[in-house]
Order: sequence, then structure tokens, then C-alpha cells
Amino acid sequence: MNATLPLYDCKLTLFRHTKPINVVKVSPDGRKLLSGADDGMLIIWNLEDGSEEQTISVAFNGPVTSAAWISVSQGTPNQAFTFGTADGNLFVYAYHTNYYDFAFSAVAHNGVIEDIAFDTYHKRLATAGNGCTKLWEIDEKCFPMDDEVELPAPDSHPLALERNADF
Repeated sequence: MNATLPLYDCKLTLFRHTKPINVVKVSPDGRKLLSGADDGMLIIWNLEDGSEEQTISVAFNGPVTSAAWISVSQGTPNQAFTFGTADGNLFVYAYHTNYYDFAFSAVAHNGVIEDIAFDTYHKRLATAGNGCTKLWEIDEKCFPMDDEVELPAPDSHPLALERNADF
């Protein structure tokens, strides 16, 4: 068996962050990209031409550590996104005519939000940080519907630390 690796061509090189990048997420339709870094910036990039569409600075909250795209309505794949920071804050931004606008924030964890995932079927957001996972139900306006639910580590593994979220 002769295994060869596929060759890829670099289409874009995106420059803006001044410190290491922690998270990169391509939008569901493949047209946008989120990048978050230790510089406390989250940047929304246009993947069609490589332009920077919007920059959100949360340097006061520390590095941007995780992100996920949110789509709560049919036919709107880039409706909103969420991201987490080193101080445990969760932010959600929703799309409004040509830009993403702040929708809400919450202190989700007592430390770094290590991962975020969104369940498009049940409209739930999961965050992982400080050894636990939390679930958030999101309404059609990208707001949490109720208080979050914390999922503790299983009794069979009391020292287990959740570091990832996925559906």
C-alpha cells in the first residue's frame, strides 16, 4: 500500500493577532472564520477575500480561549457566535445588518473556558472549564432561556476533569 499525503495550496494568510492564537472556527457555510488569541481579541474574517470584517476586544477578560458558531433559526448559518475567555466569561454576539452585535455575557466558570460546543438540533450550548461542563439552552434571539445546568464529574472518576465539550 502506497500512502501519499494530499497536497494543499495556501489560499490566504491572515495577519492581525499580536499573541498566540488559541481558537479558530470556520462558519457553517464556510464563508467566515473566527480567530481568538492571547491578545484578548476575537476577529471575524471573510474567507472569500481574506478581509477582517470585525474585531472584538475583550483584553480586560484575558485571552480568548474558545469559540463556536450558533445557529438557532433554519437557513441562517452565521446568525451568531459565542466565545469564552481566560477569566471564565462567556460572550454571545448576534448578527445585525452587516455586523455582529453584543447579545449577552455571563460568568460561566471560575476559570478558563476551555471549550464550547453548540447542538444545532436541541439549541443547547455546552461549556467546559474548571473541571465541569455546563449546558445552556439558547432561544431564537440567542439569549439563554434558563439558568445553566452543571454536569459534575461521574462518581466512578472523581478526579476526572472535563476539558472538552462536544455534541
